[in-house]
Amino acid sequence: MRFQNLAILFAAITVACSAPEPTQPDSGGVIKKPAVVPSLRGTVTVGCPNGSVTCEVASNFESRAKGMSGRTSVPVSTGMLFTYSDADVRGFWMKGCLVSLDIAYLRDDGTVVNVGRMDAPAPSVPDDALPRFASMEPVRMVFEVGAGEANRLGVVKGARLRLPPNIAPLLAASDP
Repeated sequence: MRFQNLAILFAAITVACSAPEPTQPDSGGVIKKPAVVPSLRGTVTVGCPNGSVTCEVASNFESRAKGMSGRTSVPVSTGMLFTYSDADVRGFWMKGCLVSLDIAYLRDDGTVVNVGRMDAPAPSVPDDALPRFASMEPVRMVFEVGAGEANRLGVVKGARLRLPPNIAPLLAASDP
């Protein structure tokens, strides 16, 4: 049931994000353009119990939807940090991913809620058959590294990762 709700939400967001700009005036005669939220680009360093990871930041719908899809490798000590302005149960899948990944869902203080391995699917697997990996509680951050890296780095349930000091404004500026 939860995955069905996530699928419906994903479809609604996709439709909403692809809607054309309004061309008809509102009741006051003003044509309002949708707000443009700048993409937060760049990298941040996330400290782990056994090392650190340079993470690309995915803070808007487009960068989060792309994630690590299409990559043929994820170098050691690199990854991606997905950020959101609101806490929610997050669900991820491996659509278009060519490499297996480890995923960890993080509380705002960097505590790992749950961690798992997501194996790259065979190209013939239809989207509706792809496994979904969900957080065990509402979170605003998701951390991904190459498969096997979470174990090497000591990223386990209950571990506390060291987040960059500028994480609060980064979360606030992220898309929901």
